[in-house]
Amino acid sequence: HLNYLCKTIEKNGFKTSSIVLEILEDEDMYEFIDTIANLKTKGFKLAIDDFGTGYSNFQKLQQLNVDYIKIDGSLVKNVVNNPKDLTIIKSICNYAGAIGVKTIAEFVADKNIYELIKTSGIDYAQGYYIGQPKPTIDVSFQNK
Repeated sequence: HLNYLCKTIEKNGFKTSSIVLEILEDEDMYEFIDTIANLKTKGFKLAIDDFGTGYSNFQKLQQLNVDYIKIDGSLVKNVVNNPKDLTIIKSICNYAGAIGVKTIAEFVADKNIYELIKTSGIDYAQGYYIGQPKPTIDVSFQNK
């Protein structure tokens, strides 16, 4: 399946290094360490989606060797009203930085959230304040 994926990507003029695959954080994701390692050797970038709720395990996260951690929107969207969520986000950012992983805050819906998130050490933000989802994908970066 991985070879088919790589061939299809190349056939369509893309490079695996320009693609970020998201892995949903759940109890089973740590069973795929070998698969994730294979994806990395093929050049894919990997992100853990919805990190920070339920199954987060800082020690095992190191074994996955991912490029990004997407901090779960449930922590981000309430950050203005719940300072404890900001503390958790800062902790995740500190740890991610220590192991060389970039962080992405999901659900950044307004300026207040964005301004608080900026103080946390987050690397990237995603949400309606940044831009709404679009039906098309911008591939102008493809050959840059």
